[in-house]
Amino acid sequence: MRKLFLTLMPLLFFYGSMIGPSVSANELVSPPENVEMQTEVMLYNLTPGLTRGTSLPTANWNVASSGRNTMSGTYSGGYYLYSNYNILGKNTYNYYFHNQGRGTLEIRMRNSVNHAVLKTHFVSSGSTITSSLNMTDRNSRFYYEFYSTVDYVFSGYVQ
Repeated sequence: MRKLFLTLMPLLFFYGSMIGPSVSANELVSPPENVEMQTEVMLYNLTPGLTRGTSLPTANWNVASSGRNTMSGTYSGGYYLYSNYNILGKNTYNYYFHNQGRGTLEIRMRNSVNHAVLKTHFVSSGSTITSSLNMTDRNSRFYYEFYSTVDYVFSGYVQ
């Protein structure tokens, strides 16, 4: 099984912000017969969402004062993950993500106010993206949205 090189934390507030009954990680995906399901779910600075629009970040991370924000995750495909924080504090943000999963990882940066897509990357298996995002002012906030159709493993940061 693939191991992440960063310190991993237990499942973070798994569906804590959702209304309704809780769901265990093993109940999220019902794989077809004779298909091995990934049972390990590890998230660091990420929040899972069953459907688009849930579990969006409410806390802020000021990169200028708090420094680099690191994110990593091992998760079932077909579900969205969101950064735990809205990112702010600079005009230009540099970021890096490495896809260690089996399929293509979609990474979107979205405006925290209107949720408009600011930038999108499609990172193939085994590949890395290093880029930057320019914002209009230091108080403008954005968050990361991650998605893959198959089980995914990735790590990265924004600074």
